[in-house]
Amino acid sequence: MTSRRVLVVTYLPPTRGGIATWAEILRIGTSKARRRFLFERVGGPGSGDRVGLVVKILHAVRLVVGVTRCLVLSRPELVHVNCCIFPPGLWRDLAVAILVRMRRVPLVVHYHGSLPDVINRLSPRSRLTLRGLMRLASVNIAVTRGSETLLKSQCPASRAAYLPNFVEDEWRDRPAAEAEAGNGARPRAVYAGRLSVDKGTIDLLSAARRLPQVDFVLIGEVTKEVRKAVEAAPANVTATGHLARDEVLERFLESDLLVFPSHREGSPMTVLEAMAAGLPVVSTRVGGLPELIDDGRGGYLVSPAAVEELTDAIGRLVADRECARRMGRHNRRICLEKFSFSVVFESLSTIYDEIVSANAEGATAKAVSRPATEASRQTSHAGEARQ
Repeated sequence: MTSRRVLVVTYLPPTRGGIATWAEILRIGTSKARRRFLFERVGGPGSGDRVGLVVKILHAVRLVVGVTRCLVLSRPELVHVNCCIFPPGLWRDLAVAILVRMRRVPLVVHYHGSLPDVINRLSPRSRLTLRGLMRLASVNIAVTRGSETLLKSQCPASRAAYLPNFVEDEWRDRPAAEAEAGNGARPRAVYAGRLSVDKGTIDLLSAARRLPQVDFVLIGEVTKEVRKAVEAAPANVTATGHLARDEVLERFLESDLLVFPSHREGSPMTVLEAMAAGLPVVSTRVGGLPELIDDGRGGYLVSPAAVEELTDAIGRLVADRECARRMGRHNRRICLEKFSFSVVFESLSTIYDEIVSANAEGATAKAVSRPATEASRQTSHAGEARQ
């Protein structure tokens, strides 16, 4: 990739979530490679669903001012907007997109989520906003194949691309999880993410009740809708609350498998990190998860909200420790081969280069056409004068 000036508009730590994690990996990776990347933070530190509407509006105004300043002073060749596909965020991203296109700067919009799952739950006005964002983008990037297909139905295929998420290259040098259950310790299943109904928390608690011989560690913020269920969890369940990312990764290395029973999902960073740690994964068959987990080789895929299937899949891995270790090794190899930063960033770099080159060619063509048009007008005027 040519060393381009790229402005990335995104959530960043300490804001929680997969987008912030993705952006931090990008920031560190590009810094080490001495790439000229600039970052404009969406929201404020710790912003999220609990922040009030007024605060969100103030954050959006601050963002627009910051992007304007960066466009004028730093003159990036391209702007990359990370979109989390929820209504207030769509309006904010559309405002940024309009601003960027007014400056005639190429725009990448990166949709972190499963568009087919989200679009039908948006209001007509929000769907219109989303389509406007798609049309303004030079290229729309999807993190799942289903999202890529939807993008191609809404805009020219040349302006839709698929790009998986990534983990740090440093995972190559980190140790893999070593299952303890085979040494007499109780098997341990870990989950990381928000604890809520749509994340499958109730299903996971039901499975835990049916598998008293397995310890379940649930990492993440407990939402109000499932708090009573978590408080009434059986003795083999430990809910840690939110942990720093380094602590989460340490818990992965101490576990035997990851359970991820979400009802709706894009391409979760948690699953990639568990794969990099060498864990087998029991996951639902939703969003981009089948693109990450090789069913039967890297773990088991089950139907969402199917407690019997979920329980059976966890039980099979716990009962066959050698199979679980083999699946974990498979996941680690696949993750490092296909989803490491350097591999995925090469594809992202190609997208950047093509967009900037096309924009430059378009600007050159316009510059060349102006003198020709002016000459044509002068010839026409001369002919009229002779007449």
